[in-house]
Parts: sequence; structure tokens; C-alpha cells
Amino acid sequence: MIRPISEDLRRRILKVRETTGKTYEELAEQFQVGRATVNRLLRLNRETGGLQPRPHGGGMPKRVPDEQLPRVKGVVDAHPDATLAELAVSNRPTAGD
Repeated sequence: MIRPISEDLRRRILKVRETTGKTYEELAEQFQVGRATVNRLLRLNRETGGLQPRPHGGGMPKRVPDEQLPRVKGVVDAHPDATLAELAVSNRPTAGD
């Protein structure tokens, strides 16, 4: 995962923008970041009044519930060379599962 740019760099970009009025492209070149980064940073400052990165948005939901992980690990450990299709056929849940 890519880390957010440092708070110091965020402050420097904002300060130069406010004092010189440089364009986003000029700021991006001066600070060696992408133009989109400058855009997002300045938009964040306009919307929130600050420069702190927003919290991480989450990610992909788990495909296997936590309570099923031991069963899945057991099946894979028992048949480490099996393909996904082979595992699916040989380990179908029974009526008692």
C-alpha cells in the first residue's frame, strides 16, 4: 500500500500555493509529486480546512468468514497440490455441516 505524503510536504505545498499562486502543474514539478496529488491535497484543505489524510476507506470484504478459516486451512493443508476445482469437488459440505 502506498503511504500518504508527509505532513511537512503537505504544509510546504500549501504554503507555496498560497504565497506564490503557482499552478498545480508548477507545484507538482517543484515538489516532484503528481499533479493529481496536488489537486487532492488542495481539495482536502478546501473541504476540511486541514491537511491530515483521510482514514483508509476499507478494502475488499473477506470471502471466507472467520469461523470457516480453520476448515479451509485444514482442507488446503491436507491437499496442498490440489487445484481449486479439485478442492471444490472433493470437499462439498454434507447435510450435517
